[in-house]
Amino acid sequence: MFWGIEISKVPVKFTPAFDLHITTACLSAVAKDTGRNVLQVKYDGKTYSLCSLKLNSTEHSTLDTNFEEGKEIEFSVSGNNTICLTGYFVDSMFGDEEQGDEEDDEEEEDEEEEGMEEDDEEEEDEEEEDEEEEEDDEEDDEINKELEKQILEQALKRKAQIEADKNKQQKKPKQEEPVKQTTPVKPASPAPAKQTTPVKPASPAPAKQTTPTKQAATPTKPVEAAAKPVAEKKKPTSSVVTLPSGLQYEDLVVGNGPSPKSGKKVSVKYIGKLTNGKTFDSSLRTPFSFRIGIREVIRGWDIGVASMKVGGKRRLTIPSDLAYGKSGAPPTIPPNAALIFDVELVSCAQ
Repeated sequence: MFWGIEISKVPVKFTPAFDLHITTACLSAVAKDTGRNVLQVKYDGKTYSLCSLKLNSTEHSTLDTNFEEGKEIEFSVSGNNTICLTGYFVDSMFGDEEQGDEEDDEEEEDEEEEGMEEDDEEEEDEEEEDEEEEEDDEEDDEINKELEKQILEQALKRKAQIEADKNKQQKKPKQEEPVKQTTPVKPASPAPAKQTTPVKPASPAPAKQTTPTKQAATPTKPVEAAAKPVAEKKKPTSSVVTLPSGLQYEDLVVGNGPSPKSGKKVSVKYIGKLTNGKTFDSSLRTPFSFRIGIREVIRGWDIGVASMKVGGKRRLTIPSDLAYGKSGAPPTIPPNAALIFDVELVSCAQ
């Protein structure tokens, strides 16, 4: 049976008639104060803090707290907002009904029949789930192949562009190299004057040889200048960025639209994989929407998507402490698992 109550600064005391299980605490819909609100309970003469809530940050908290029937409970809030508590009374509230032996036998028979029917239904459900998982795996394989094809095409385009740039840089020095052939050979032509008188050619020969040597020395400078861009191309560059938090990202496509703002809604397409390459989640056909920066998603997404631009595609490598941590998300995500997401920012509210 459902149970709920609103708690404010004024303490609320009551004694449950049955064992009470509290599951959720959240701020009231009319909460306005942005300060911290601490939910406290006084039980067996001692005061305990159950959770701390804050507007626009942590507005709800999941609880798993049981209180014994017949014992007084006192709830209060340290803060200016009202907190709503919800839960339910456990099965003991229904009591034990005395029934005859005949009714017990009939109930046992009914339970056995129901158990057999449930077993059959469970087997059918398991078969349907297996078929659905196979279909999902096939769909994921198709999506992975398409994504890998796009990434390969982009890599080939980059490689072709780099090769084209290298060829351009190599061709420039070759066009200037023929200048080196302008050697001072022609001034040696006055040598045939020896057939007449050897004295006359001696005076003009030094004058003609001085000018070509200066012209031959100058062409070497453009060749050295042209070689510099080739040397600069050899400097290695890395497109993977590592943040102090340990998160890594690589921009596959840089967008040209606006960047998200904290608290505003964004829409993304994505595919999530484990480090062994297995896909555990995807939303490539229908965009997924959330408000960024307020912990509606894992911290790795809040950090990694914040600096993207609309139209961009980015690969996020998220360590476990920014994802699902030690507990993981069974059965798809194991404990302490690092996650890899390929994310496309479709739109963002401004």
